[in-house]
Amino acid sequence: MSESRINNELRKDQASTNMSTKSSLSDKEINKSDGIGMLARVSTLSWDLVVPIVGGVLLGTYIDKRTGSELRWTLSLLVLGIIIAFANLYNLYMDHKNLEIESQDEQSDDEVSGDNEK
Repeated sequence: MSESRINNELRKDQASTNMSTKSSLSDKEINKSDGIGMLARVSTLSWDLVVPIVGGVLLGTYIDKRTGSELRWTLSLLVLGIIIAFANLYNLYMDHKNLEIESQDEQSDDEVSGDNEK
């Protein structure tokens, strides 16, 4: 058997397995899992934004008190925390975008394999 034919057979098996799994789940279970996934994404987003900013302010305040400077370290580390937070936000966005592209590719592959079966 050629490699492409083996790949097509594997895709057919995966597609039929996915169809049977999706049909066995009720709509309520699917929505519940989407809600939990959304909660996980929101909590990750909030931690990625809050921790660098608050951590920078707390560390800056500590260093300012130890060195006797007024707000030099606090403001500097606040700005650094904001930059890190936006870098984290950008990385999450790019990861989400890549996952979306991969899922679209899988759907188009499924459609193509479905057309080939006919």
